[in-house]
Amino acid sequence: VSTQSTWGFKQDNSNIRMRIAAARQFATTLASVKPYNILFFGREEYARVALYTLLNHENAKSLIKRVHVVAPGATGSAGEALHEFLKSKDIQKFTFRKQFKAVENFIKTEQDRKSLPFDLGIVSSFGQSIPEKINTMFPQGVIDAHPSLLPKYRGGSPIEHALLNKEKSTGISLLDISHNKPYAGKVMISKECGIEAGDDYLSLAGKCGVLAGNALADVLLDLGKFRSEAKLPEESLICPAAPLIELKDAILLWDKLTSAEAVRKYIALRGSPRPSFSKVLLKSEWKMVHFDQIKEENDTKSEYYKKVLAPMDKVATPGVLHWSYKGMKDKICIKCKEGWVSAELVQMEGSARNESASNFIANKLKNTHYDETHSFNFRLALTKDITKLVEKIEIQFHSLSTLSLIHISEPTRRYAISYAVFCLKKKKQK
Repeated sequence: VSTQSTWGFKQDNSNIRMRIAAARQFATTLASVKPYNILFFGREEYARVALYTLLNHENAKSLIKRVHVVAPGATGSAGEALHEFLKSKDIQKFTFRKQFKAVENFIKTEQDRKSLPFDLGIVSSFGQSIPEKINTMFPQGVIDAHPSLLPKYRGGSPIEHALLNKEKSTGISLLDISHNKPYAGKVMISKECGIEAGDDYLSLAGKCGVLAGNALADVLLDLGKFRSEAKLPEESLICPAAPLIELKDAILLWDKLTSAEAVRKYIALRGSPRPSFSKVLLKSEWKMVHFDQIKEENDTKSEYYKKVLAPMDKVATPGVLHWSYKGMKDKICIKCKEGWVSAELVQMEGSARNESASNFIANKLKNTHYDETHSFNFRLALTKDITKLVEKIEIQFHSLSTLSLIHISEPTRRYAISYAVFCLKKKKQK
């Protein structure tokens, strides 16, 4: 049935009725949604952006009654950004420093109040799987906002691995977690995003975080429907994994990396909880050093490359630093397995901030001799050096006859900050 509108256009009444019915159904659904009390487990930039997007969604007030956040202490730029965001939004944060028993007690305390118990848990780049005992404490279960298109890149560092593998796109998957199997729940919704040429960890984490926050709002609007339609991701033997990148994986080994590979690794880890770093031998001691603003220096049209770096390319040892006051005083050049990279900023172990290449040379290397090519007579750590450091520790360990454990750090601590205290007794000399 059609009628003539006052503007002279024909209208389809059946289509109008359908639109009105759909609008009424949406309004009824929105009104019937119970605002959730959410406990959000998250860390890093991806979690911060996802939570920010969710809380600023147009339906946030009808979907969310309150949010508490379980997060590690504010360490690194990503941790500090999350901490500042929660502070600005006046969101209560439970700092996760001990075993999950502390989290369990925190939830029980809130439930005992009976006024505002938690309905739903949301996990977003938390770095650890949530124990089943805690999963079952939420009446509405737990949702995992994983930053990859599952089954690709299961694991603790999906964003970094997508960049390392030069993927053209990635995305997010919202899973209904069950039985404490990380990344193995049913996928309720997936969203894809492209990876641009200039993307690094921070920019890609931000893109994925926006997708995750909007997807969470969509799912919370009709959680029952999304759960009923959720499916297990199709398994494939060729899907790449994304194991957690630990401190030992972030080191730049110049004898193993070409200039392109070094820059790619730097970009993939820049801004992440495990940024790339190197080791430098100063005064018979290996020191950690972070290079920033790393770029390739293999431009054959560059006069400096043609006259200085290219002639040295085949004879210079990987890990050698090169600097010239006249030619390139604002950058330090580093020899790779193939080619050169440059770094504009440097941060030494123990320093609170980055310093320019020229300041680093003036302050840290002022008494260090360099040859006529301005290549310093010390170099950065290579694979064999790291192996020797490990062997040295093992030799010292096995030379001890008595070993008594006094204290060990919490099993939930990350590899890089785990520790143990021993009482040692050396062997008697015969």
